[in-house]
This record gives sequence, C-alpha cells and structure tokens, in this order.
Amino acid sequence: MVRQDMNTTFFISDKITLILDSQLSKDNLLELKYWKLILEKLMAKQIDNYFSNVHFYLVFGNQPINMAMSKDVLNVFLIADERQTLQPTIYNGSNIVFQSSYTPAKFGNVYSKLFAFPVGYNGELDFSNPVPFSERSVNVFFSGNLHRGRRRMFKFYSYLRYFPFFLQHRLQEKIKSTYDDKYPNSYIRFTNGFMRGLNFEEYANYIKNSKIVLTPHGSVVEECFRHYEAMKCGCVIISERLPENHFFSGSPIIQIDDWKEADKIIKELLENPDRMQELHIAALQWWKDVMSESAVADYMADIISKNQIA
Repeated sequence: MVRQDMNTTFFISDKITLILDSQLSKDNLLELKYWKLILEKLMAKQIDNYFSNVHFYLVFGNQPINMAMSKDVLNVFLIADERQTLQPTIYNGSNIVFQSSYTPAKFGNVYSKLFAFPVGYNGELDFSNPVPFSERSVNVFFSGNLHRGRRRMFKFYSYLRYFPFFLQHRLQEKIKSTYDDKYPNSYIRFTNGFMRGLNFEEYANYIKNSKIVLTPHGSVVEECFRHYEAMKCGCVIISERLPENHFFSGSPIIQIDDWKEADKIIKELLENPDRMQELHIAALQWWKDVMSESAVADYMADIISKNQIA
C-alpha cells in the first residue's frame, strides 16, 4: 500500500492498481467485485497480446491523480466518481479513461479517449437464481434512501407532497409511511439513510421476485446500482431520464419525465402480462449483450485494441 497526497494506492496485481480517496475504505466499494470480474474477463482474452502492455488503474473518488506513470505501457483508468470531476492530468493523449456516471454533456468534448463505463451492481448481493418471471409475486418494487434525487418520486407518492423537502424528509423519518397499496402486491418504501432499509439478502430477494422495479435518480447523478441489478434479474425497469451513453441508449428501460406518467404506464403494464414478458426478455438480453461482465470486457477490448501504443 502506498499513500500519495490525498489518495491511497493499493497494488492488486502487477497490472492493476487501486487508487482511493484517503477518506474511503476499500471495504465500502460495493461495485469493486463487478469491476474486478470485468477485468478478469478482459485479461483472459489476451487476443494477439493486446493486453500484455496495459496497466489498469481503478480510481474511486474525485481527488486529483498525480502519479508517475510508465511511458512503456498503455495506461487505462477506470474512474468511479459520481461528482464527475475532470482529471486533466491524465488526459494526455495516450491514456484511455473509462468514466462511470458518464454524461456526454459533461465529458463529450473533453478528451478523445474518454469513454462511458458502467456503475455496476452491489457485489455483496446474491442475484443468482431469480424467480421465473411468471411466478414473481411482487408487482412493483422500490426501496431506497429518500434524498433530493428522489424527491420528485416521493412528491408523487406521498401525501407530504405539499411540504418543503426538508420537512418531507423529517416527517417521513418519524411516520415511516409506506406506499405498498399504490399497486396490488407491491413494496414501495423510502428510507432515511443509505442501507438503512432492507438488509442485503432481503433486498436481493425482492429484486429477484419483482416484475417492475422503479429506479429514480441517484443522489448525485442519474444512474445507480438499481438499474444494473434490475436488468441482471430481467425486471421491467421504469426510470427517470438517463444519459445517452453506451449502456443506456436503446435499452429496454422505460424512461419517464414525471411519476404521474409512470403511474399510468405501471397500471397499463399490470393489465398486460404479455407486454411485461416481452420487456423481461429484452432486459435479460440487454444485460447479456451490453451490461454483463463479459459484454463490458468485449466493449473495453475493442477500445483498447484500437488504441495500442505503436
């Protein structure tokens, strides 16, 4: 382990370095398992030795990256920073940078070798063996922290909608109201803190047993773990608008502008099981083709192979 300015560096292997903001703990990087699996798939390819001269840096946080890098290898950065901090010290013409929480409006013209990367899922959750779609008992599911990114959804479902948000949040914590009755056989609840609702096993089981999963925005950016977790389990996903990038453009996610619109869509879907089955199949296919560890490895391999050092 090496400490460098405001970052802490761990050497995972001779080809992979993990860089953290000094205030972050490696134990709290819930998406790290997904990222490692992607790199395992990528390194296993070794097509024409494409990756023999590549070094990967997994960066979590938004502190400036200032470190000596070899000029004899292709340096590839994978950055998790929902604040979308620009990193001009590594946009130097040869490095490749993959950015999660990638918004084209923010990053599109900053650097020609800057690409979208998936946020991924919580690697502590077990999403194996989802319930067959026709046998799922939960029609509509949402459980998540009530923060400003979700105030529009909360405003639609809650009778506290006319209060200022800070009062909504305070009162919600006291009354702990639920909105399961909005749709038959559903579970819709807001919590007052990250990971203060369902435990990991309960949450994963709900995702695996749900037909429709609601995915409002994350606390800072549009996407969150739930988009990937629900897609992996073949759920019908209803989400607020997402960035137009590789992982969402053309996806089967139903994107809405307001939750009144979503309410109408949900009620129509619950009356149309054939349409939900189609969306279920499309979600599983999108996961396999675009979001899975193997698919992301293929996506990265194509980019890296086109940017090899001569």
